[in-house]
Amino acid sequence: MEELSSLFQLNLHVKSGQFDFIVIDCAPTGESVRLLTLPDVVDWYISKVFTITRTAVGFMRPYYE
Repeated sequence: MEELSSLFQLNLHVKSGQFDFIVIDCAPTGESVRLLTLPDVVDWYISKVFTITRTAVGFMRPYYE
């Protein structure tokens, strides 16, 4: 969880645009690379879930009004 929270904090720094580049010193493993892409993957899944939820609510709304 510590690594995950650090990556989300890193993502905030990237999106802020305050820095020209950010250097990340970590072990060259597949797990490190997966953790670096985790914020983008989570954003993608959340956008898909919200799209499905909005569609389902749109279909169900006429039946409950």
